[in-house]
Amino acid sequence: MSDASSQTSPLPTTPQTSFAETRQRFIDEIGAAVMLLDFAVVQGRALADVLIQRVKKAQNYLAEGAEWPSDAERAEFEAAYRDLAQFMQPVTAETLRATTNSAARFWWQRFFGASPATWFSRRLYCLVLLCAAAIVIDHVLAPTAATPAAGAAATRGAAATANVAWAATFEALMPFLYGLLGALVYLLRSAHAYIANRTFDLYRTPEYYNRMILGFLSGGVMLLFMTKNSGSGISSANVGMNTIAFLVGYNTDYLFQTIERVANAVFPQPGTSGAKGAVPGMAKLDIPNPQVKPGTASNGSVVLTGTAQEGGVQVALTADPRIKLAASSVSVGQGSTTANFTFTVAPDAMAGSQLTITATANGTSASGSVTVA
Repeated sequence: MSDASSQTSPLPTTPQTSFAETRQRFIDEIGAAVMLLDFAVVQGRALADVLIQRVKKAQNYLAEGAEWPSDAERAEFEAAYRDLAQFMQPVTAETLRATTNSAARFWWQRFFGASPATWFSRRLYCLVLLCAAAIVIDHVLAPTAATPAAGAAATRGAAATANVAWAATFEALMPFLYGLLGALVYLLRSAHAYIANRTFDLYRTPEYYNRMILGFLSGGVMLLFMTKNSGSGISSANVGMNTIAFLVGYNTDYLFQTIERVANAVFPQPGTSGAKGAVPGMAKLDIPNPQVKPGTASNGSVVLTGTAQEGGVQVALTADPRIKLAASSVSVGQGSTTANFTFTVAPDAMAGSQLTITATANGTSASGSVTVA
């Protein structure tokens, strides 16, 4: 009976498992903090000496046979790690791991890269080349199918007909491919910047793939708004449509903002100026220069979803304690959609900190961030 109870009862193993998980998590945090600290030192970041001392002290806990730190010592390290992570934003331990090349063990790693970030950028290379190849094929097939040899119209067989159908299919896919190519070019450009700055985040890869799909679909949406000239071949209208499809794929945000504005005009929503008697809400809070030095003043603007009606719209402003607002509110005048405000970053604000300013009006709000330079 004692054997059976020892096998079924979870009580003896639960504390041990919990402690093991806690210990491993603490060890992982120390490793991440050390990685961030090493990168900050190499980059010449102006770290506070106390942060360096606390991280180095915690590194001693990784030694073989080291005593488990007390609660106060662990809390001291957690506070130092929090401040270090905040100071190093947007660089994190995860982005450093994602952009660190390891030794290439296989031949394909020499091309695709030994880091997840490089591997992702090389896949973008391949997709760009595939899109470019498909576009070149279309440009070769379309004129050939559109201008057959003299007398061939009466005698061409199934092969020629299939060639025309294939060319027509490629022609219909061109806006989609140009939209996808635009999204890929944007991602490739951004990926190189992220890798160079060591800020590539693997958690955002689903967002990158979503942008590819949106670019592909956005390019095709151009077919709904543009028509081709009658006739065959590569007309100026086709070139213009493909160019716009590429630009829309490169920046899909503009397309969806346009669609939302059209939808709001056709189907006004409560809280927008499109509905009679409705009051506009907050669209965004814009900070033109988001990097501000401690003790320095800067400015921003609030933007409404529509024009302010008679009497204007009062916008309340709140901010991080390390930001001093010139006024707690601003007024958007009648017939206008924007109003400006000024703020000052506290002299003792830590460099690299992300500070938030929030604007509220008519039950809606929008926020903007300031990075202490």
